Amino acid sequence: MSLVQLISEYEQLQTALSQQRATDPLSTSLIPGMAEETCRRGLGVLSDALELMQIFQTPGRTSVRFKLEKQIAGLVKDIQALKSNPDQVEIIKVKKESLIFCKKRLDMLNQLQLHIEQLLYHAQRCEAALQTTRVELAAVRAGSSKSSVDSVIEVLQERINQVKEVQDELTKMGY
Repeated sequence: MSLVQLISEYEQLQTALSQQRATDPLSTSLIPGMAEETCRRGLGVLSDALELMQIFQTPGRTSVRFKLEKQIAGLVKDIQALKSNPDQVEIIKVKKESLIFCKKRLDMLNQLQLHIEQLLYHAQRCEAALQTTRVELAAVRAGSSKSSVDSVIEVLQERINQVKEVQDELTKMGY
């Protein structure tokens, strides 16, 4: 899913809507605003995903995940090497605490990755809703019933509500 695809679908839908308004302005009066809201929400979740993705990168371009995994492997190796020396009890304790801390940070990054995937999924669904709307409008223009327009409006409203819920959930989580 990319920003380009979402914007492209929105622009193509705008063209289809302008053609549809010429033939049936009343039945499509709600769609432009809902399409705009769907696109805006899709852009919003892409922006949120980008912001979360930036957490995975450090200024030196090495991923935080890679650094943590390397640090965890080093701590495990150090702990194993120190276990044979009874004089190293305190340093082993510190290294074990560091290991626990690093694993918690890695788990947090895994959760962050899940949130990113969810955001990208919802952006794809926004794009698909815009595309579906465009296809349904073409069907209406070709002679299908008004119920197609009603289903289009329902799909757009559903997508808007789902994305709102995702964004609200992320806000509650502090993202």
